[in-house]
Amino acid sequence: MTSKTDFSDTCAVASLSLSVIRLSGNDRAKFLHNFCTADINRLQADQCCEAFFLNHKGKTLSHGIVVCREVDLLIVSTAKSPSVLLEHLDRFLLSEDVQLQDVSQLWRGVFVFGGQCEQALQACDIQVPSVGGVASTGFQVVVRAELAGQGILILEAAAGDVDVAGKLLSNGAVDVSADHLDLLRIEKMTPWCDTEVTDRCLPQEFRRDSKAISFTKGCYLGQETVARLDALGHVNRYLSGFEILEGDVSVGDSFRKDEKKIGVVTSLAKDSEGRKFGLGFLRVEFTKPGDTVSCDGVKLQIK
Repeated sequence: MTSKTDFSDTCAVASLSLSVIRLSGNDRAKFLHNFCTADINRLQADQCCEAFFLNHKGKTLSHGIVVCREVDLLIVSTAKSPSVLLEHLDRFLLSEDVQLQDVSQLWRGVFVFGGQCEQALQACDIQVPSVGGVASTGFQVVVRAELAGQGILILEAAAGDVDVAGKLLSNGAVDVSADHLDLLRIEKMTPWCDTEVTDRCLPQEFRRDSKAISFTKGCYLGQETVARLDALGHVNRYLSGFEILEGDVSVGDSFRKDEKKIGVVTSLAKDSEGRKFGLGFLRVEFTKPGDTVSCDGVKLQIK
């Protein structure tokens, strides 16, 4: 395993446990379109998009990539379990021709990134799609994704004999542990389900509007809240990255300034030099990159 954070000159590989929900049936696209922030009706086969899934109050239940294949749709997310989203979608199924399945155990995830990742994948005869595209076979799905910054996400059949990670590592790729990947995604301010993406959040708080939210697709569950926030111009807080310069905090702690809550910690990690980095939601006025924020004995530098 490595402790480096700059992979511009190499290919890095991390194995992932992902949640995967499969939607099949003739009404699958129309149905899913009504329950997420992305314009699913515009997706063609071998295309994908990022989306938030909201409850009736417009709060985020989940976040992930929707993959459109000829015969189905896949929702791929970093959630520890697909049960919350699966039960949510199933609750709204009435007479539509849609079948929902948890197929997480049928796939294993590999995240490949770094300056040489595309060349390394091509050397393994793996097709790398363009942005928004999907390279799919019966035993493999390849998309571009932001899981710890930009990279390539590969789903490979768990029962198959293809081992992408093994091939890449044998060719000199760098093996990245789960803890190290967590540090990297915190440094890149990449939200993951269950840590940042919870039902206490609004989709615009993640600052991914252009990537994951369509403001022209029409009605969907939670759309009224999204549209109202868009009309107001901004939310009250944003997901932000920071380095802790002084003091100490734990996940779940609140940041307070002059006895007023200004934020909350969602993720923390240390680098090889002992520096502590984190993600959290901070009030908008405290999110300017480079600023130093002091609150209750803790000093943060905003990233």
